[in-house]
Amino acid sequence: MYSTQSGSHSVPVATSPDLRACAPTNDALPQRPAWAAWGRTWAPGVARLDDRYLLYFAARRASSGRQCIGVAAVTSATGPFASTASEPLVCQ
Repeated sequence: MYSTQSGSHSVPVATSPDLRACAPTNDALPQRPAWAAWGRTWAPGVARLDDRYLLYFAARRASSGRQCIGVAAVTSATGPFASTASEPLVCQ
């Protein structure tokens, strides 16, 4: 399960072996992309594409303050996801 930013975690992630009890793990996106400012990271969504997982998320662009959508990739669904993109996919 992925969550909107909470405390020091940009994208908190938790797992559950039985869908009743949850165990928090880590921050799925511990390093935000260069374009993204700290705070307001929300609406994470993960999709599997071939042998990797893509994390789509909204974050505030440092240069304009606008909310933008970015993407980060990894080979394990629990992360940590990483993005080397110098620009977001799209902004408002």
